[in-house]
Amino acid sequence: MIRLVTIGAVLFACSLSLLSAQNLQPATRTVVFHVTSVRQTNEASPCNFGTCNTDKYTIEGFAELNGNVSVAEYVLTCDEVSASLPHPHRNNICARVHAGKAYEVQLLSNSVSFPYSRLNKDFEANYNIVSEKESGRGAEVLLSQNGR
Repeated sequence: MIRLVTIGAVLFACSLSLLSAQNLQPATRTVVFHVTSVRQTNEASPCNFGTCNTDKYTIEGFAELNGNVSVAEYVLTCDEVSASLPHPHRNNICARVHAGKAYEVQLLSNSVSFPYSRLNKDFEANYNIVSEKESGRGAEVLLSQNGR
């Protein structure tokens, strides 16, 4: 009987520690992301079947955070690889966005997920966060857009 109580106490303690560890994980947040710049470069890159092309997308913009109280500037990147062998295909499809537009995105701990743009039937890759900083400039832009 004492053995069952001890096992129960250990299981209870483990479940509490798992719950507290889950609470430490950053939650996905939905934010409005304003795209200010989009760049695309193309590079040849090695792959399993000879040579591939890599389209490197870089997005700059800002997001309204904490109920529009603060603004953060971001630089995001996504690499899209295309190959012609063994058949023409692309890997890691990056969503297409445009400067001067705002998108509702999912802000993750180290990446940003843009809305599905239907470039690929299965998935589109997240953009990696290269740089993130709180900005006074973004706040000024946001205030001017709101007529203040």
